[in-house]
Amino acid sequence: MRSAASYLKVLFASSFALLTSACVPAERFAWGNYDMALYQYSKSPDRLAAYEATLVQAISSGKATNRLAPGLIAELGYIKLEKGETKEAIALFREEATQFPSSASFLNGIITRLGGEPIPAPATVPAPTSAPAS
Repeated sequence: MRSAASYLKVLFASSFALLTSACVPAERFAWGNYDMALYQYSKSPDRLAAYEATLVQAISSGKATNRLAPGLIAELGYIKLEKGETKEAIALFREEATQFPSSASFLNGIITRLGGEPIPAPATVPAPTSAPAS
């Protein structure tokens, strides 16, 4: 029988990947063997090392081809967090938020809860204002 924590891991990974990629064409990003590794890990949690290695490889390949898939770095950060490597997890969450600014508010919440310093919000350019008519 699987524990609730095990189901939460799979739910977190699946929902984060789904939310960050739902509206993006599949060809734009390189996922590597992420989907198969996640499936195998969800069936056998003892395959964590293989899952982590697959994530590292997918991230490396994505960066090399400039097709890094959203969510992969955060997922690796989640694994580090589960292993008790909080500093590494925070660094990975920060990297994900930098690579994919749309995830920054979500990840900043996690980073803050872990005692880390959130990444600064991106600078916004004020909307142009029209000059008053004379």
